[in-house]
Parts: sequence; structure tokens; C-alpha cells
Amino acid sequence: MFRFWSKIKEIIGINRFQYNKPNNNGIMVAIHTAKIGSELIRLACLMAQVARSKLYLIYVIEVPRTLPVEATLAREFNAAHDILQQSLAIAEEEGCNVTAIIIQAREAGRAIVEEAERHACSLILLALVRNSRNYQAQRDLVTFVFAHASCRVLCVQDIST
Repeated sequence: MFRFWSKIKEIIGINRFQYNKPNNNGIMVAIHTAKIGSELIRLACLMAQVARSKLYLIYVIEVPRTLPVEATLAREFNAAHDILQQSLAIAEEEGCNVTAIIIQAREAGRAIVEEAERHACSLILLALVRNSRNYQAQRDLVTFVFAHASCRVLCVQDIST
């Protein structure tokens, strides 16, 4: 168990002198589907508790270029709201200090990176669902975040059918 805790501290970037102090840097979790959300939220809560930091759940609604960014996308917003409500319930059950964010943007990857910088996050957690219909879009998002994030990025891949 000790090796697991020390590995989490290493991933988040906490050294032994910072361990007992609250960490102002948060952990951002990009949510895009309820399928892998619960496991990813529990992992993020565990990491946030070890780091004594805040957890940010972000859902990005990608707006097509044919519409203005401020366009009202009620169906997508309701789906995002439902998924984030489920994620918030899990995080609160785990006892995490959590904030949920819904953003409309042209590119999800850029929005995630910008929000992580705005909230001074030290880690971004992403999920990749292998057998999904938008797997290529998810891979592109993960690649973009890996290339442009100014903090650590951890990607979890679900291989279920």
C-alpha cells in the first residue's frame, strides 16, 4: 500500500516537504462519457485526498463551426449536466472538495488545457474508451492535451466491449 501512495504523490508532484500542507494546485478530470466516469472519479478523488487538493470535473461541449460558440445546445447541455451530476454524487460520496464545469468550445482539447491552466491544476486525468464509436476523436483529444498541457497528464484506457 505504501508504494501505491508514494506513486500517487510522485504522479501529482508532491515531495515529502509538501505532503502535510494543503496543495493549492487542483486535479482536473475531463469527463465525456458516463461509461468510465465512476472509476476515473474514484481514482481522482483518491489522488486529490492524498494531495489535499481540489478536484475539477470538466465536460466540454464541442460546438460545430456552423454555429456560433455561444449557441444554445440544449440536448448536449442536458446530457453533460446529467453526467456531471452523477460524477458529483460519486465525488461527494468519496468526500472530495469538487467543482463541476461545463464549457462550450470549438475544440475540447484546447478548452481542457486552458481550464487546467486557469485553475492552476497540477494534473489532468483523461479517459479513453477503446470500443466506442468516437474512439479516433478521443485519441486526438488525448494527443492534443499531452502535447499542449503545462502540467502532468494521466490517461486511463478502458478496454471493455
